[in-house]
Amino acid sequence: MKLRLELRESVTVTLIYRNDCASSQELVNELALVCKLPGILFKVIDINRETPPPYARGYIVPATYIGEKLWRYGKFSRRTLEARLWREFNTPTSTTT
Repeated sequence: MKLRLELRESVTVTLIYRNDCASSQELVNELALVCKLPGILFKVIDINRETPPPYARGYIVPATYIGEKLWRYGKFSRRTLEARLWREFNTPTSTTT
């Protein structure tokens, strides 16, 4: 069994929001620009219309998940997300062969 390090090829960013929340709407518009980058799968879930995935606990909105882990509640800058995604793509993952 060998340990091999690989860089990620894609990352899922999930935003849980409420359509009637102005703060959430601003964040959706901002994230849509960042998440057009290659390798990013962007999911937007309106909790008034859809059931959040099992890993999304609670109803504090907006909530941003990277992969299946909560990254941040509330609004944040585009630069903050870009820096976080850069680390996500450039941090090796361990796989065994």
